[in-house]
Amino acid sequence: MTILSVYGIIFDKNRRILLIRHSLGSKSWTIPGDRPGEGESPIEGLVRIIDDEIHAKIKPIRLLGAYSTTYNDALSLSIEAEVVEPDEWVPGEDVSDIGFFAAFDLPYPIHYITQVIIQDAFEGRTGVIRVFSHPENTDKTRLTEE
Repeated sequence: MTILSVYGIIFDKNRRILLIRHSLGSKSWTIPGDRPGEGESPIEGLVRIIDDEIHAKIKPIRLLGAYSTTYNDALSLSIEAEVVEPDEWVPGEDVSDIGFFAAFDLPYPIHYITQVIIQDAFEGRTGVIRVFSHPENTDKTRLTEE
């Protein structure tokens, strides 16, 4: 069965993207989001997850892309959203850091597929469909070699 995840693309007024770092697991920087709960639609799940992770109310705007990893039967949706509240950012229980980052100043480490989603968002792409079929091509932390 396909594992569905949904991620919120949130920009501030300076066109910087909101990223979080979880306090557990890989501790990589990522886009806020996760799997919708049992019986939740992707939109309902995203609204709840964003509230859990950063204590913010959002309004989903549009679907930006669908990203499939066939090697583990996963599908991630990226959805642009705007924050309705608050003005202050408060990390949730499982989030250690929150920050807004410019395209040229992303924090490290970030998983390769997350970087692709971020790059698509910064470039204003919509209707994106990407398929990643080999894990060895996605197990990187930078888009380009250093």
